[in-house]
Amino acid sequence: MTSSEEIVAAVVLRPWPPNTFARIVTAIELAAIPEKIWQDADGQIAPVKQAMLRRATDVTTHVAEQLERSGIGAEAIVKIDDPRFVILRQAEEWPADLIFIKAHSYSNFSRWLLGSVSRTVLGDAPCSVEIVRGTAAPAERGARNGLKILLGIDGSIFSIAAAQSVAARPWPIGTIVKLLSVIEPVVRLTEHLLPQSRSDDQLMQEVLKQVEAILSEAGLSTTRNIVRGKPKEKIINEAETWGADLVVVGSHGRRGVKRWLLGSVSEAVATHAPCSVEVIRTDRASRSDNK
Repeated sequence: MTSSEEIVAAVVLRPWPPNTFARIVTAIELAAIPEKIWQDADGQIAPVKQAMLRRATDVTTHVAEQLERSGIGAEAIVKIDDPRFVILRQAEEWPADLIFIKAHSYSNFSRWLLGSVSRTVLGDAPCSVEIVRGTAAPAERGARNGLKILLGIDGSIFSIAAAQSVAARPWPIGTIVKLLSVIEPVVRLTEHLLPQSRSDDQLMQEVLKQVEAILSEAGLSTTRNIVRGKPKEKIINEAETWGADLVVVGSHGRRGVKRWLLGSVSEAVATHAPCSVEVIRTDRASRSDNK
């Protein structure tokens, strides 16, 4: 399957709120155009642009038709520019609630990793981002039997925002949400944690109760687990052993030097998880429709 087909499969096989609308963005980067196209055009940039625009328009039009057949309104946008800039600019100006973008497979590592475009979008997007992995098979299974969603809980307000985002959307019948709370035994950052006067375990239990109430009110079944260790490793391992279809984590929105010093659990999970990963940003997660 091509990247566009995998993203479409991830979208159309899920239910969405009424009036959900999609903007399909295709960016053509001149430096990445296949050599044969340049050869066929005798190195002339004008015919190269025309050829690539025709290809991109065909692809985006086909995707728009697929989405519309599934009841999702759509429009196609094609730009000749750096994909990172195009996607981020469109997300900001529209504004988007959720970006779907494909991870890339590197056979030498036998895993799915983030390319430069998806990494940049994940780090700098103004809204939530879903990194799509795999083929249509998990999406089709989820549409029939319900999805297995692993929701990472770290005791912060961002975990609550992630739960609210999940609860705000319809999901296939039979979907189950597994709440995984990971307590780091040595270092515990207090920034953005919910008010607390109890132990880490007690705090996590309180947060889990809040999250369970949010999801239960939305009609979603939940299970819970509290473990100790490094959050990045525990979430990735749990996604693998449980066979999650989707991992959802909240983003703390760190940028620049602070982001590199503190590290990013959400980025690590999005980079190395065995399934699709959705990173929820608080400013857009508060929207109830999440279209």
